[in-house]
Amino acid sequence: MLDLCVQQTDVEAYSGPYLRVSPVASGMIEFRYLDTAIESRQWHRTEVPTQAVWRLEAFFDQLGWRPKST
Repeated sequence: MLDLCVQQTDVEAYSGPYLRVSPVASGMIEFRYLDTAIESRQWHRTEVPTQAVWRLEAFFDQLGWRPKST
């Protein structure tokens, strides 16, 4: 399995904050926002696969990571 890393801006990969979505051994999916090197201070949630899309959309809403309407 692979991780999915999502970054808001078009910059060099891993040069700024990003969201990492990872499968975990228990069958759950972990969402971790890497905005600091201190793991205990990183936002993270673990969800069942059926709630993964909801969690991703909720994260985007929290940070305002939605496309702007023109």
